[in-house]
Amino acid sequence: MTATANPAALLEMPVDRVPGGALAELVSRHRAPVAAILSEARRRYTLAGLAMADRVARRWAKRQRLEEAGEIARVARMIAGPGAWALNLSYEWGCSTRVEAPDDRPPRLVRTLDWELAGLGRAGVVVTSRGPAGDWLAPTWPGFIGLVHVLAPGRFAAALNQAPGPATRFGLAGDWLAGRRRAFASEGVPPVLLLRRVADQAIDFADALARLSRTPVTLPVIFALAGRAPGEAAIVERTPTGFRRHDGTTTVTNHWLAPDLPGRSRSVDTQERLTAMRAVDAATAERFGWVTPPILNPRTRQALVADAAAGHLSVVGYEGGRAVTAPTRITAPA
Repeated sequence: MTATANPAALLEMPVDRVPGGALAELVSRHRAPVAAILSEARRRYTLAGLAMADRVARRWAKRQRLEEAGEIARVARMIAGPGAWALNLSYEWGCSTRVEAPDDRPPRLVRTLDWELAGLGRAGVVVTSRGPAGDWLAPTWPGFIGLVHVLAPGRFAAALNQAPGPATRFGLAGDWLAGRRRAFASEGVPPVLLLRRVADQAIDFADALARLSRTPVTLPVIFALAGRAPGEAAIVERTPTGFRRHDGTTTVTNHWLAPDLPGRSRSVDTQERLTAMRAVDAATAERFGWVTPPILNPRTRQALVADAAAGHLSVVGYEGGRAVTAPTRITAPA
């Protein structure tokens, strides 16, 4: 496996290997980014808010016998104060994602990740690991044990987008609370943990597609999946127990493509970002010239291009509407 970063007056996103997907180990190796993330989270959500959210999330994980609970508990022991449970089981991303599957070359996944929590663009680390089904690599953050996007060389690339939530009479705040009530009454898997399980366990595109389509989830979510062979591409729009699938070259942001699915988007400029992403050429995407408004916005934290057939991933970190890391490019044997 090789990794390079462009020389520039920008930060370099570190690349770190952990055994068996033990992502909690990143906390002890990257103390400064962890402290920065927690400081911003506590400023934004308050210590009392995080502590309350931690209690609710921890009780839910115990009731569900969540298999990742031990790893989250390890993160909680390594940080000072609340936040580990709440942030690991949260799901607040607004994203723009394109899977391109031409007839004459392997598919590619191109996407940006947006989140209100400042500092994630600077704090990013590319983790490489290995599960029962093979190697995988993912841009993530120390202390976070789920995955929001991943490249499994020779198997697939995948990502998740925030989906519309319940539409209440009380605006976006009411929608959020209604979604949280449903999530903590659910017996499904949090989407970020499902994506990690798929990275560990799915042997190929078809296996990953079946797991992402049919595994019950706690909240609505949109999954994007690109395989290694021409034509292997799909967007899966998930309700907690159902799905709609869109095969082939497809672009998605944070509203449903299927007209019959219920809910209301909590993300901004979702239609404008969709239109802009549809114009992105995946063949030239790793130059990152496409990361401009409205795709690029003050909440953008990472941009990613992943090719499962070549085992190639490129990623850039963003803060405040500008790049803060040089492109990090990794090629792993596919």
